[in-house]
Amino acid sequence: MARVHIDGLTIPPIDGLSEFRTWIGSLGEEAPRAAFVDGEVFVEMAPQTFDIHQPLVDEINSTLRYLATDLDLGRYFFPPSWITHASAGLSNEPDGFLVRWQSFESGRVQVAPERRSELMGAPDFAFEAVSPSSASK
Repeated sequence: MARVHIDGLTIPPIDGLSEFRTWIGSLGEEAPRAAFVDGEVFVEMAPQTFDIHQPLVDEINSTLRYLATDLDLGRYFFPPSWITHASAGLSNEPDGFLVRWQSFESGRVQVAPERRSELMGAPDFAFEAVSPSSASK
């Protein structure tokens, strides 16, 4: 597979979840919204709209974070938090996700040692506001 160049972003040949995690982790805070789903890389180059998508996501995330804290369910995360589930072949930055305390305590979900903004395992709940650019993934 050849390197792909899009709007100043170079995507190297990526063969699997491990290579995707290495590439996306190397970009740091400048990383685009990208996902690895079932062997495919999805990159969202269009910014999120500030008049529709972002206010909706912010309101839902605020409510879910409040409920997670108030009910002491666990910790609610939102971007730039990342989740990777190796056996599902998925690595993504969803609009939000919840990890219950029991999931941390059991080791079912852990902080990735090489990338502190990434959790490894299955969240208990994930939220993605579907938009035209995210519908296919």
